[in-house]
Amino acid sequence: MFRRLLACGVASLAMTLCACQSSTPAPNTVVLGTGPGERWVGAQEIRAAYTEIFKDYDPGSMKVDCEWKSGNSDGTMAWLAATCVAKDSLKGKAREYPLNVSAAMVKQDGRWRFTMLHMSNPTSPPPPAQQAAKGK
Repeated sequence: MFRRLLACGVASLAMTLCACQSSTPAPNTVVLGTGPGERWVGAQEIRAAYTEIFKDYDPGSMKVDCEWKSGNSDGTMAWLAATCVAKDSLKGKAREYPLNVSAAMVKQDGRWRFTMLHMSNPTSPPPPAQQAAKGK
């Protein structure tokens, strides 16, 4: 799963976490949002949170392209990080926004399970040094 997530550009970690794993997340899996109180622990809280989050865009409209990604694994634990551009629509109106993703996973019973997932949307432009580096 770890290599598959990196290979697909971390296209939708939320969907992978909630729908694509044939088993539930580890009981102490944590998903962090961007604001105060945006912390969900365990499958039930995470499922409820994503049920609400998925209402924020039109079904099937989310596309994510990760321009930078990194990660590593020792065979039993893994981490990944990515900076992405997300595109979706809400009520038919197209939107585009940056998305930062980080996650930690553990291999249990031969399957990768998330133990931590964080996604955030930066709200301000990058510092001037990062903007200059992007132009090169």
